[in-house]
Amino acid sequence: FYPGHDLPPAERREAQRQWGKSHASMRSERLAMENFKRLVAPGWVHEVTTADREAFLTRRLAEVGSAASVDTDLRVLRAVFNVAEEWKHCPEGDNPFAGRGKA
Repeated sequence: FYPGHDLPPAERREAQRQWGKSHASMRSERLAMENFKRLVAPGWVHEVTTADREAFLTRRLAEVGSAASVDTDLRVLRAVFNVAEEWKHCPEGDNPFAGRGKA
């Protein structure tokens, strides 16, 4: 939730200064989640597994050809799933993107 996001551009820029996250962070999260949804078509957040992560990794790498871009998406997805754990949308310790070398 970003208060003032629906304002006209000039007023939105002023409101952005009060946001906890930058617009760029919000945009990168949204793009990573949209790419994951498009390439993997997951069900519920608590049903996402490491197999879904591997499918995303393979398909995204073939699409962009840059390991750095895929790694960025994986790091963003790890953060999103950490929030899902924190908010009790999936079991604790069940983040398919967590762990060394997983993102």
